[in-house]
Amino acid sequence: MASSNKAIPVVIGAVVLVAVLYVGSNLSTDEEVTGTVAPAERYRADQPGADDIQLGDQSIQELMQTDAFDAMIKDESFRELARSEAFAELAGSAAFAELARSAAFAELAGSAAFAELAGSAAFAELAQSAAFAELASSAAFAELVGNAAFAELASSAAFAELAGNAAFAELAGSAAFAELTGNAAFAELASSAAFAELASNAAFAELTGNAAFAELAGNAAFAELAGNAAFAEVASDAAYAEIASTAAFAELASNAAFAELAGNAAFADLAGNAAFAELVGNAAFAELMGNAAFAELAGNAAFAQLAGNAAFAELAGNAAFAELAGNAAFAELAGNAAFAQLAGNAAFAELAGNAAFAQLAGNAAFAELASNAAFAELASNAAFAELAGNAAFAELAGNAAFAELASSAAFAEALATESF
Repeated sequence: MASSNKAIPVVIGAVVLVAVLYVGSNLSTDEEVTGTVAPAERYRADQPGADDIQLGDQSIQELMQTDAFDAMIKDESFRELARSEAFAELAGSAAFAELARSAAFAELAGSAAFAELAGSAAFAELAQSAAFAELASSAAFAELVGNAAFAELASSAAFAELAGNAAFAELAGSAAFAELTGNAAFAELASSAAFAELASNAAFAELTGNAAFAELAGNAAFAELAGNAAFAEVASDAAYAEIASTAAFAELASNAAFAELAGNAAFADLAGNAAFAELVGNAAFAELMGNAAFAELAGNAAFAQLAGNAAFAELAGNAAFAELAGNAAFAELAGNAAFAQLAGNAAFAELAGNAAFAQLAGNAAFAELASNAAFAELASNAAFAELAGNAAFAELAGNAAFAELASSAAFAEALATESF
């Protein structure tokens, strides 16, 4: 059954009206006058003056004399409620009697705000509705109004402040709130033990009372995100819950650099890319992300500078490079300590950045030579390494005439002869 969009004030209003009816019905004497009518014995004494009459709290009587109360007790659905077993049980309970006789009840019943509520057309319409009659006569309602925790909540200053808040009134009267409270899934959630545990959690109370959270909750983009099916699926995932509860996640979420990254349009574009999603879901990538060496590399300023370089981005997007990077031999080379030492050498960096070297490295004949087993044997020979590191050899290698000779067909032919 859909609940009213003013359920909380209605519950209290219903309790008060029922209590008023109960109190009013008990204002008469306990004994009914029966039998025949006989002349009354008259005792004549001095008539009392106005000052001699001491009246008690008149708030109940004043409320009972209002048009709203008169309309209420004449309404058949309300009279049917008053005649019901549930009402009799409620009115006969000790807790209800205590409520009806309490000073807080008298104060509420006599307040102008309650009189205004009871006299409003909306309340009259609500009180005469079948849904209200069904609610008021239900066992769950009786259990609620008799609950000590509910009584404590209803009489708390915080509840009074909430009930009197204009924004709350606007929310309670909105169609969206009515739709939410009438939703079966919401009812199931609200009655679940997990929700009760969450609602009573101090950290949750602290979160909901935080101004930044309130600002976030009112953000249109957040509302759109919260209503996204994919987000709901992620949020309900046990693995996500485990990650979200870690100290590292909390530290990351509160990090200013992360906030800046998350708000970056380029990052949003990347995060929404299908290829990126595929990469994130790759087991090898997950393994790489969890590697301490990779974490150290990712946090290196030089790597960050390299990653942001346009030329690197162009290289990373090159199909041939992707093919090379995925090659087992390349992976073996990249993991070799000697290669790492070479790659970190300033002279190598200078050589790698040389246009002539780039031209040579891209030459098919050089590629064929580099893959030749004899060349590989020569390159790994200690004597050759010593020769290559000799200053005189370096001078010779850089000589234009030698370069011309080295590139001539006759020299290549001479190199190939056994006698040479």
